[in-house]
Order: sequence, then structure tokens, then C-alpha cells
Amino acid sequence: MRQMEMPLRDVRRVLAAAPPEAEELIARHERAFTERLKQVRLSGRQLLNTIRQEESTMTLPVEERTLHPQQVVSITTHTLVKDLDDHIRRNLER
Repeated sequence: MRQMEMPLRDVRRVLAAAPPEAEELIARHERAFTERLKQVRLSGRQLLNTIRQEESTMTLPVEERTLHPQQVVSITTHTLVKDLDDHIRRNLER
């Protein structure tokens, strides 16, 4: 399990688990490891592109425009994510 880079805490859980649960714990570790490996590969490619000063394959077009002056209002409050829609509506109606 250490060859799988499984943390000691998870090794203990696998060893203490019944076979079906141990199988699920191992499968969960493999899935998480696969996701981490994808992220490492992506980060590595991005770093190499930066070092080589290559353009990223996911560039976004940037458009620059000159606009007339506009009035802007800023409201700072604290709200929960679940209340965000109502919060925005209430403040836009002011």
C-alpha cells in the first residue's frame, strides 16, 4: 500500500476494514491518485509552456474598448451562498 503512495492513516483503515470496505477504500485511493496525476501532468505542461514561452492552448481573446464614463455602485456585505440570489435582487432594486 505504501508503494501506492497511500497515507499511513489510510493504510490503517484498509487493514482494519472488512474485505468489501477495504476494496472500496483502495478503489477510492486509486481514483484520487488518478485525479492528482492528471493535475500534475497539466501543471507540468503549463510550466513547460511558460519556461519555453509558448502560447497556452487555452488562451482567451482579449478585446480592448474605450467606453464613456459610467456611474458604478459598490455594496459590501456578508451573505451566505444560499442567500446570494435574493441578496443580489434586493440590492439591485435599491
